[in-house]
Amino acid sequence: MTLQEAEIKLSDLNAKINKLLEERETILKEWNIAFNTENQDNIICVDENIGSSHKLYLINGKSKMLICHLGDYDMKGSLDDYYKRIDTSMHIQNIAGGRDYEIPDYQKNLVYAKAIEIRKDFEVEG
Repeated sequence: MTLQEAEIKLSDLNAKINKLLEERETILKEWNIAFNTENQDNIICVDENIGSSHKLYLINGKSKMLICHLGDYDMKGSLDDYYKRIDTSMHIQNIAGGRDYEIPDYQKNLVYAKAIEIRKDFEVEG
């Protein structure tokens, strides 16, 4: 395979990845709506926005756990970079909070859904 052929294949794969990430956002929005209608534990993800900083908390009754921290600068990159930043921030917050476990997928999905809203709002404002 030549360099040019490899670059074409990489370009095609990157386009597919971007399409899948956009599809993921659509499905996450639908998942979030369905989850909120069936959410018996009343767990929600809340954005505490201060200036260009977004702190995402999972709240269940009186329990409030910082789960992710984003800045407006995180929203300026690609969608792939944005999701990587979210995952990295969740991991950092687990370590900083002394939690040596990963949060369940449904809680991650709550964070992703809230982060999608934040990014969409940022794009509209920007």
